[in-house]
Amino acid sequence: MIETDYLVVGAGATGMIFVDEMLTHSDARFVILDRRFRSGGHWNDAYPFVRLHQPSAFYGAGSRALGSRRIETDGPNTGLFQQATGSEITAYFEQLMQDRFLPSGRVRFLPLHDYRGDWNHSHQAVSLATGKATDIRVTKKLVDTTFYRISTPLTHKRPFEAEPGVGVIPPSQLPQSLAPQHHYVVVGGGKTSMDVVIWLLEQSVGPDSMTWIVPRDSWLINRETIQPGDAGMVRMIEGLANSLEAAADATNLEDIYARLERSGEMLRLDPAVQPGMFHQATISRGELGMLRRARNVIRKRRVRRIERNRIVFEDGAIPAPRGALYVDCTARAINYRPTKPVFDGPRITLEFVRDGRISFSAAAIGFAEATFDDEQRKNTLCAPIPYEEHLIAWPKAVLAELRNGEAWAKDPAMRGWAQKHRLAGFTSGGRPHTELEALRTRIAALRPRAVANLEALIAANESGLELAGSPGRQAHEARAVIG
Repeated sequence: MIETDYLVVGAGATGMIFVDEMLTHSDARFVILDRRFRSGGHWNDAYPFVRLHQPSAFYGAGSRALGSRRIETDGPNTGLFQQATGSEITAYFEQLMQDRFLPSGRVRFLPLHDYRGDWNHSHQAVSLATGKATDIRVTKKLVDTTFYRISTPLTHKRPFEAEPGVGVIPPSQLPQSLAPQHHYVVVGGGKTSMDVVIWLLEQSVGPDSMTWIVPRDSWLINRETIQPGDAGMVRMIEGLANSLEAAADATNLEDIYARLERSGEMLRLDPAVQPGMFHQATISRGELGMLRRARNVIRKRRVRRIERNRIVFEDGAIPAPRGALYVDCTARAINYRPTKPVFDGPRITLEFVRDGRISFSAAAIGFAEATFDDEQRKNTLCAPIPYEEHLIAWPKAVLAELRNGEAWAKDPAMRGWAQKHRLAGFTSGGRPHTELEALRTRIAALRPRAVANLEALIAANESGLELAGSPGRQAHEARAVIG
């Protein structure tokens, strides 16, 4: 029997960041268990050329920075802040465990253990090596880090069949599978597939030696809008103002994204193709330029079976390229589910509570748990951000973000914590910015209109209607008449 205050199921980023914040703000004891042999979660399964989508400064635990604040001087991300590699991230979490967690005397780590129990009152850790089950008595709460059921190219079940003898590999096997005779077929339209196409181009694989199957195009966040430092802070706040303006004036979902594209907040792979989804992925203009070199792009077709001589889609088939090696990039990463309360009696579920900021979200939940006793207050401050894969995802996430931001602004403890936390991204080092006053005035004027219009857009989307009477719709029609 092991006794602990908190049992954390999962030693990935969210669980580690939650515990890190609790170690700072409480005297609680923790048991962390994980199926893997070390901390770091899904990063242990990542392909070797993976990097963070965002700058390293916005990732990791509050107690220590990840990587450096180096600005890239060459490559497609020139001028942008460093993004840590997968190996750097796994090393970071291992050091956090070895240098901070275990020496504290308040954390016990059970690697290679599975959770068995009812997620509320009965808890066991089962060794994957021996099968031995150990009862765990939890005096306070269980912390569930598994809500999004993260899947990676290495661990997921691919959604298409392959005839025996056909070469289908995950991206992790790509570096050792390169060969001059191969024609590379990249299957999938998400960020993993983009990473693979860019990596192949960086290895001097020519555009004619690859085919890219993209079932759906996606809107992408411009990485230039998410940068640390003084200039980055001003650009982030400008981005918030631009986003609120789009939210306040748009007449439908397509109009929102068109406005975000014009203001530089969003990018897309092909200007002639209307994306049909938004997955929170980020990209730089330099990376986008490389992706646009891909010429053999098959769109709006979903692979069902790969045979030796042909690729079978839902709506037909095409001949397979000679020497084809298929790279499966169809893993979903985050599996979208309806949200649930973060704080629910004896259970804490780690979810996004700030839009697109998983590290900051986990830290915020940890601070709220350590600081406040009232569950309703904690759930008000940490209302989960809904995530979906269709275009409605951005309006829903932004509306929830605005409501959480307003709740934080009204709570002195939460506001004070966020203003000083390294992951917040809105600290200026104390130096004033003349641009900020005008931006804040603009944001204050836009916020109520944005909230009202987002609510209407979401309701219209759910009922299949369009906002014919909105100011944005009238302006759009006026431009159409004039043009």
